[in-house]
Amino acid sequence: MAVTKIHAIKSTVAKAIKYILDPAKTDGTLLASGFHCEPALAHLDFEMTSLLAKEIRGDHTKTGGSDNLAYHLIQSFSKTDKITPEQAHELGKQLADEVYLGKHEYVITTHIDKGHIHNHIIANSVSFLDFNKFRTRPYETARKIREASDRLCRENGLHVIENPKGKGQDKRKWQTQPSWRDRLQLAIDKAIYTATNYQEFTDLLWQEKVEIKEGQHIAFKMPGQQRFIRGKSIGPRYEREQIKARIDDPNKSKVVEFLPHTKIEKAIYRMSSRQIIQEIQRTANALVLTRREKVFSYRDYNIRLNELKEQCKAVRSTLKDLDDKSAQYRNVSKLLVAYNKHLPLVQQYEQLPKWKKKKFLSSHDSELSVFAHAEKMLLSAGAEPVDMNRALEFLKKHSEKTGELGVQFRQIEERIKNLDAAKKVIGKILGHEQEEKRDGIKRRTIQELTR
Repeated sequence: MAVTKIHAIKSTVAKAIKYILDPAKTDGTLLASGFHCEPALAHLDFEMTSLLAKEIRGDHTKTGGSDNLAYHLIQSFSKTDKITPEQAHELGKQLADEVYLGKHEYVITTHIDKGHIHNHIIANSVSFLDFNKFRTRPYETARKIREASDRLCRENGLHVIENPKGKGQDKRKWQTQPSWRDRLQLAIDKAIYTATNYQEFTDLLWQEKVEIKEGQHIAFKMPGQQRFIRGKSIGPRYEREQIKARIDDPNKSKVVEFLPHTKIEKAIYRMSSRQIIQEIQRTANALVLTRREKVFSYRDYNIRLNELKEQCKAVRSTLKDLDDKSAQYRNVSKLLVAYNKHLPLVQQYEQLPKWKKKKFLSSHDSELSVFAHAEKMLLSAGAEPVDMNRALEFLKKHSEKTGELGVQFRQIEERIKNLDAAKKVIGKILGHEQEEKRDGIKRRTIQELTR
């Protein structure tokens, strides 16, 4: 079992990396790795990547973007799990690669000082490939990280808590009775059908002990319900004006309330009306998508899906080729940008009298460290002189092209996802879903017999 949590780092990247690299925190046992960076110097690489990104994509912090410098991800394993520090370290790297998609520099260390094995992963918020920032969404990002960690744990024979603390469950799995909104919908719909005017409508609801609060917005409350629910929260057809229009509509539909008897009726009754509406919407969306993708038979789904997967593959290949071509420019430009950015500061430092240098050094330690690292890397790499302006122009064009292809790639992926969902909906209606399952079982059986 592994527990994961993530938080942003806004100002103390070097300090955070120093903390996770401290052997004293691990009883002298430390497993450390870096992705596209040296662990001890990772904070310098992070900053140089950010400087290059600002040259290419602009300053995110000044355009409404996040000011997060890095992200600290912690993956903790249970004491009951039979896992070695080396295995935990490898699982942590797999998790980091999945979360950051191989686009962000990161440092990972494995600690054993807390009585249980845990990984610390600090990743740059800026991608060294496309210079975009890592985007997080409250709860959703944490959920996706936990799901990825759980899957990796399952694949490696570790215990997983399926629904930690009861959170993150699919509402449809536990909701077996109609909600307050569903009950209000039924009561209001019945009153609308029976009533001939608005006053009669309110009287009918009061008879059913449904409270009505008239104000700027109409609200309703069922017996036993703690709070009023606004009509617009129930649905767009449950606001005051819409209700009046429905009462006056001569073609208003009748609402039938029944007690379930058969197994089918009981199953349907347990479904909320919202779920039924969602099912209808899924079917309608599937039909619209089927037309849009020019699918004319059930067999065409697989043909179209294969075509889209091939397109996906081609775009991914193009993206890789672009990245390979820009790798050299990107690495040298990163160093050059950092070097040129802080060169005036170094020159200023060199011109100062000795008694002022110490104070200047303490005030600009970070910038001077970045400069020294960039200079050292340029000299050690034996990099040939590169026209930085030309390199930056190339990277800007590469970034734009990569961005366009990235959007195209995500669009195709979304089409594949939606079309596959539509296939399942239509297959269920046509009865092909069970056929495919049987065919799948047959194929697996044949494969097992022919081994």
